[in-house]
Formats: sequence, C-alpha cells, structure tokens
Amino acid sequence: MLEDGEIVTVVITVSTLSYLWTLMDDILQKRYHMGREDSENILSLGHAIVTLQLMDSNLKHLDPATFNPTNKSKLLEELGMIFSCSYFLYDTFRWKFRGPASKIMLCHHICSIFAIVNNLAGKCWGTHGNMALLVLEGSNPLLHLRRILIGEGLQSNKLIYKITEWAFLLSFIFFRFGLGVQYVIFIRYSNAPNYLVKTAYMLFAISSVFLVRIVIILKAKILAVLEGNDQKISHTPCSKHLDHIKPIQ
Repeated sequence: MLEDGEIVTVVITVSTLSYLWTLMDDILQKRYHMGREDSENILSLGHAIVTLQLMDSNLKHLDPATFNPTNKSKLLEELGMIFSCSYFLYDTFRWKFRGPASKIMLCHHICSIFAIVNNLAGKCWGTHGNMALLVLEGSNPLLHLRRILIGEGLQSNKLIYKITEWAFLLSFIFFRFGLGVQYVIFIRYSNAPNYLVKTAYMLFAISSVFLVRIVIILKAKILAVLEGNDQKISHTPCSKHLDHIKPIQ
C-alpha cells in the first residue's frame, strides 16, 4: 500500500493535472473561441495520443512467460495511470449529458477511475491497468478525428470522412474486442483481485453496448446509400445519437 507521503504526492499530482486539463479547456474556449464540444474533442484527442504512447512504451517489452501479476508497478506504469486518471476526473466533473449514451459513458469513467485508484493504492497491477488503458484508448484518436471533421463541417469531403469513419470502426473492433477479449482472459487467470476482474467485465460490457449502437447506425447508413438517400442519414435519430456520444474513454 502507499505510504502517507506517497498518497499526498499522488493526490497533488492528479489534482494538479486535472486543473491543467480544466485550464486548457477554458483557454481553448475563451482565447481561441472554440465551442465546448470542439475543445473537448481536442483535449480528448491529446489525451488519447499521449496515453497510447505511454502504453506502448510500458507494454512492448512485456514477456508473458516471465510476467508476475503481483510485481510492483513500474514508475512509467504509474505515471500513465495518473495521467489518465487526471483526465477522467476533469471530464467527469465538467460532465454534460448529451442523450442516453452519456449515462453509459459516465459509468465508463467511474469504472476507470475506480480501477486506476485501486491500482495506484496497491502499488501493483500497473501492467493490468496499462493493458486496460490500451484497450480503452486504442481507437479513440480516430473517434475524435471523426468528431472534429463533423464539428468543422468537413463531412462534405466524403472520401476523407468515410475513410476515417471506417478506420475508426475497424480499430474499435480490434482494440475493444480483439485485444479486449485477450485482456479479460489475461486478467481472469492472473490471480487479479476480484474487483479488477469485475471492472474488466463491466468495461467489456460497455464496449459491447457501444458496438451495438454503432452497428445500428451503420445499418441505417448502408440502407440509406442503397436507397440513394445517403445525404439524409445525418438527420436520422440513430446518427444523431452517435454524433452526440461523448468520446469513449
């Protein structure tokens, strides 16, 4: 467990980073006159890119044959979790509900914060936490790029928009279900605490809900194209729900 001094250090670091996220959000909105959703997308994109870089550095030398799940977390693993925890806290405290999907995303954030805090407090399971963040954040750069294209009205460039949209779908399936299933199996059989196993299952279930919503929207898009009404799809209820989903964290 963390010593008293370490707890203070972690709390101060997370709080400071959360404040900096809030400050950057305010600067983007006030100084650069961005809308709230535009600034959220920029910050979410930045968080996703930095997190992926950290997770790649932390996990690329992992050897499953010699891996011990109870080993003490490495410094970079802890820094990666602290960085993401600060972002999730910032986003949760400045939450704005946008349709029914927001409730799912809020649950998503709370589960992530709970797991990260417990990993940090126990000074172990850092590798598990980094694996989970890789699964959760892997497809987010393309998701946020898609949302930025929508916000800037660049959907008219059909080629770029459709490539981005399909690339996001494929990356979502790869990270959330390809790597996601492996992660759930890994954590299930690595003597992880019960709360971590349940959190992994819950995050996987939330990913499944989003996949169902995406499939519904894609079905509507395909039907619209077949009927020659692809320009009208952005006004359908399903598409509107997708465009107002908070970024997946």
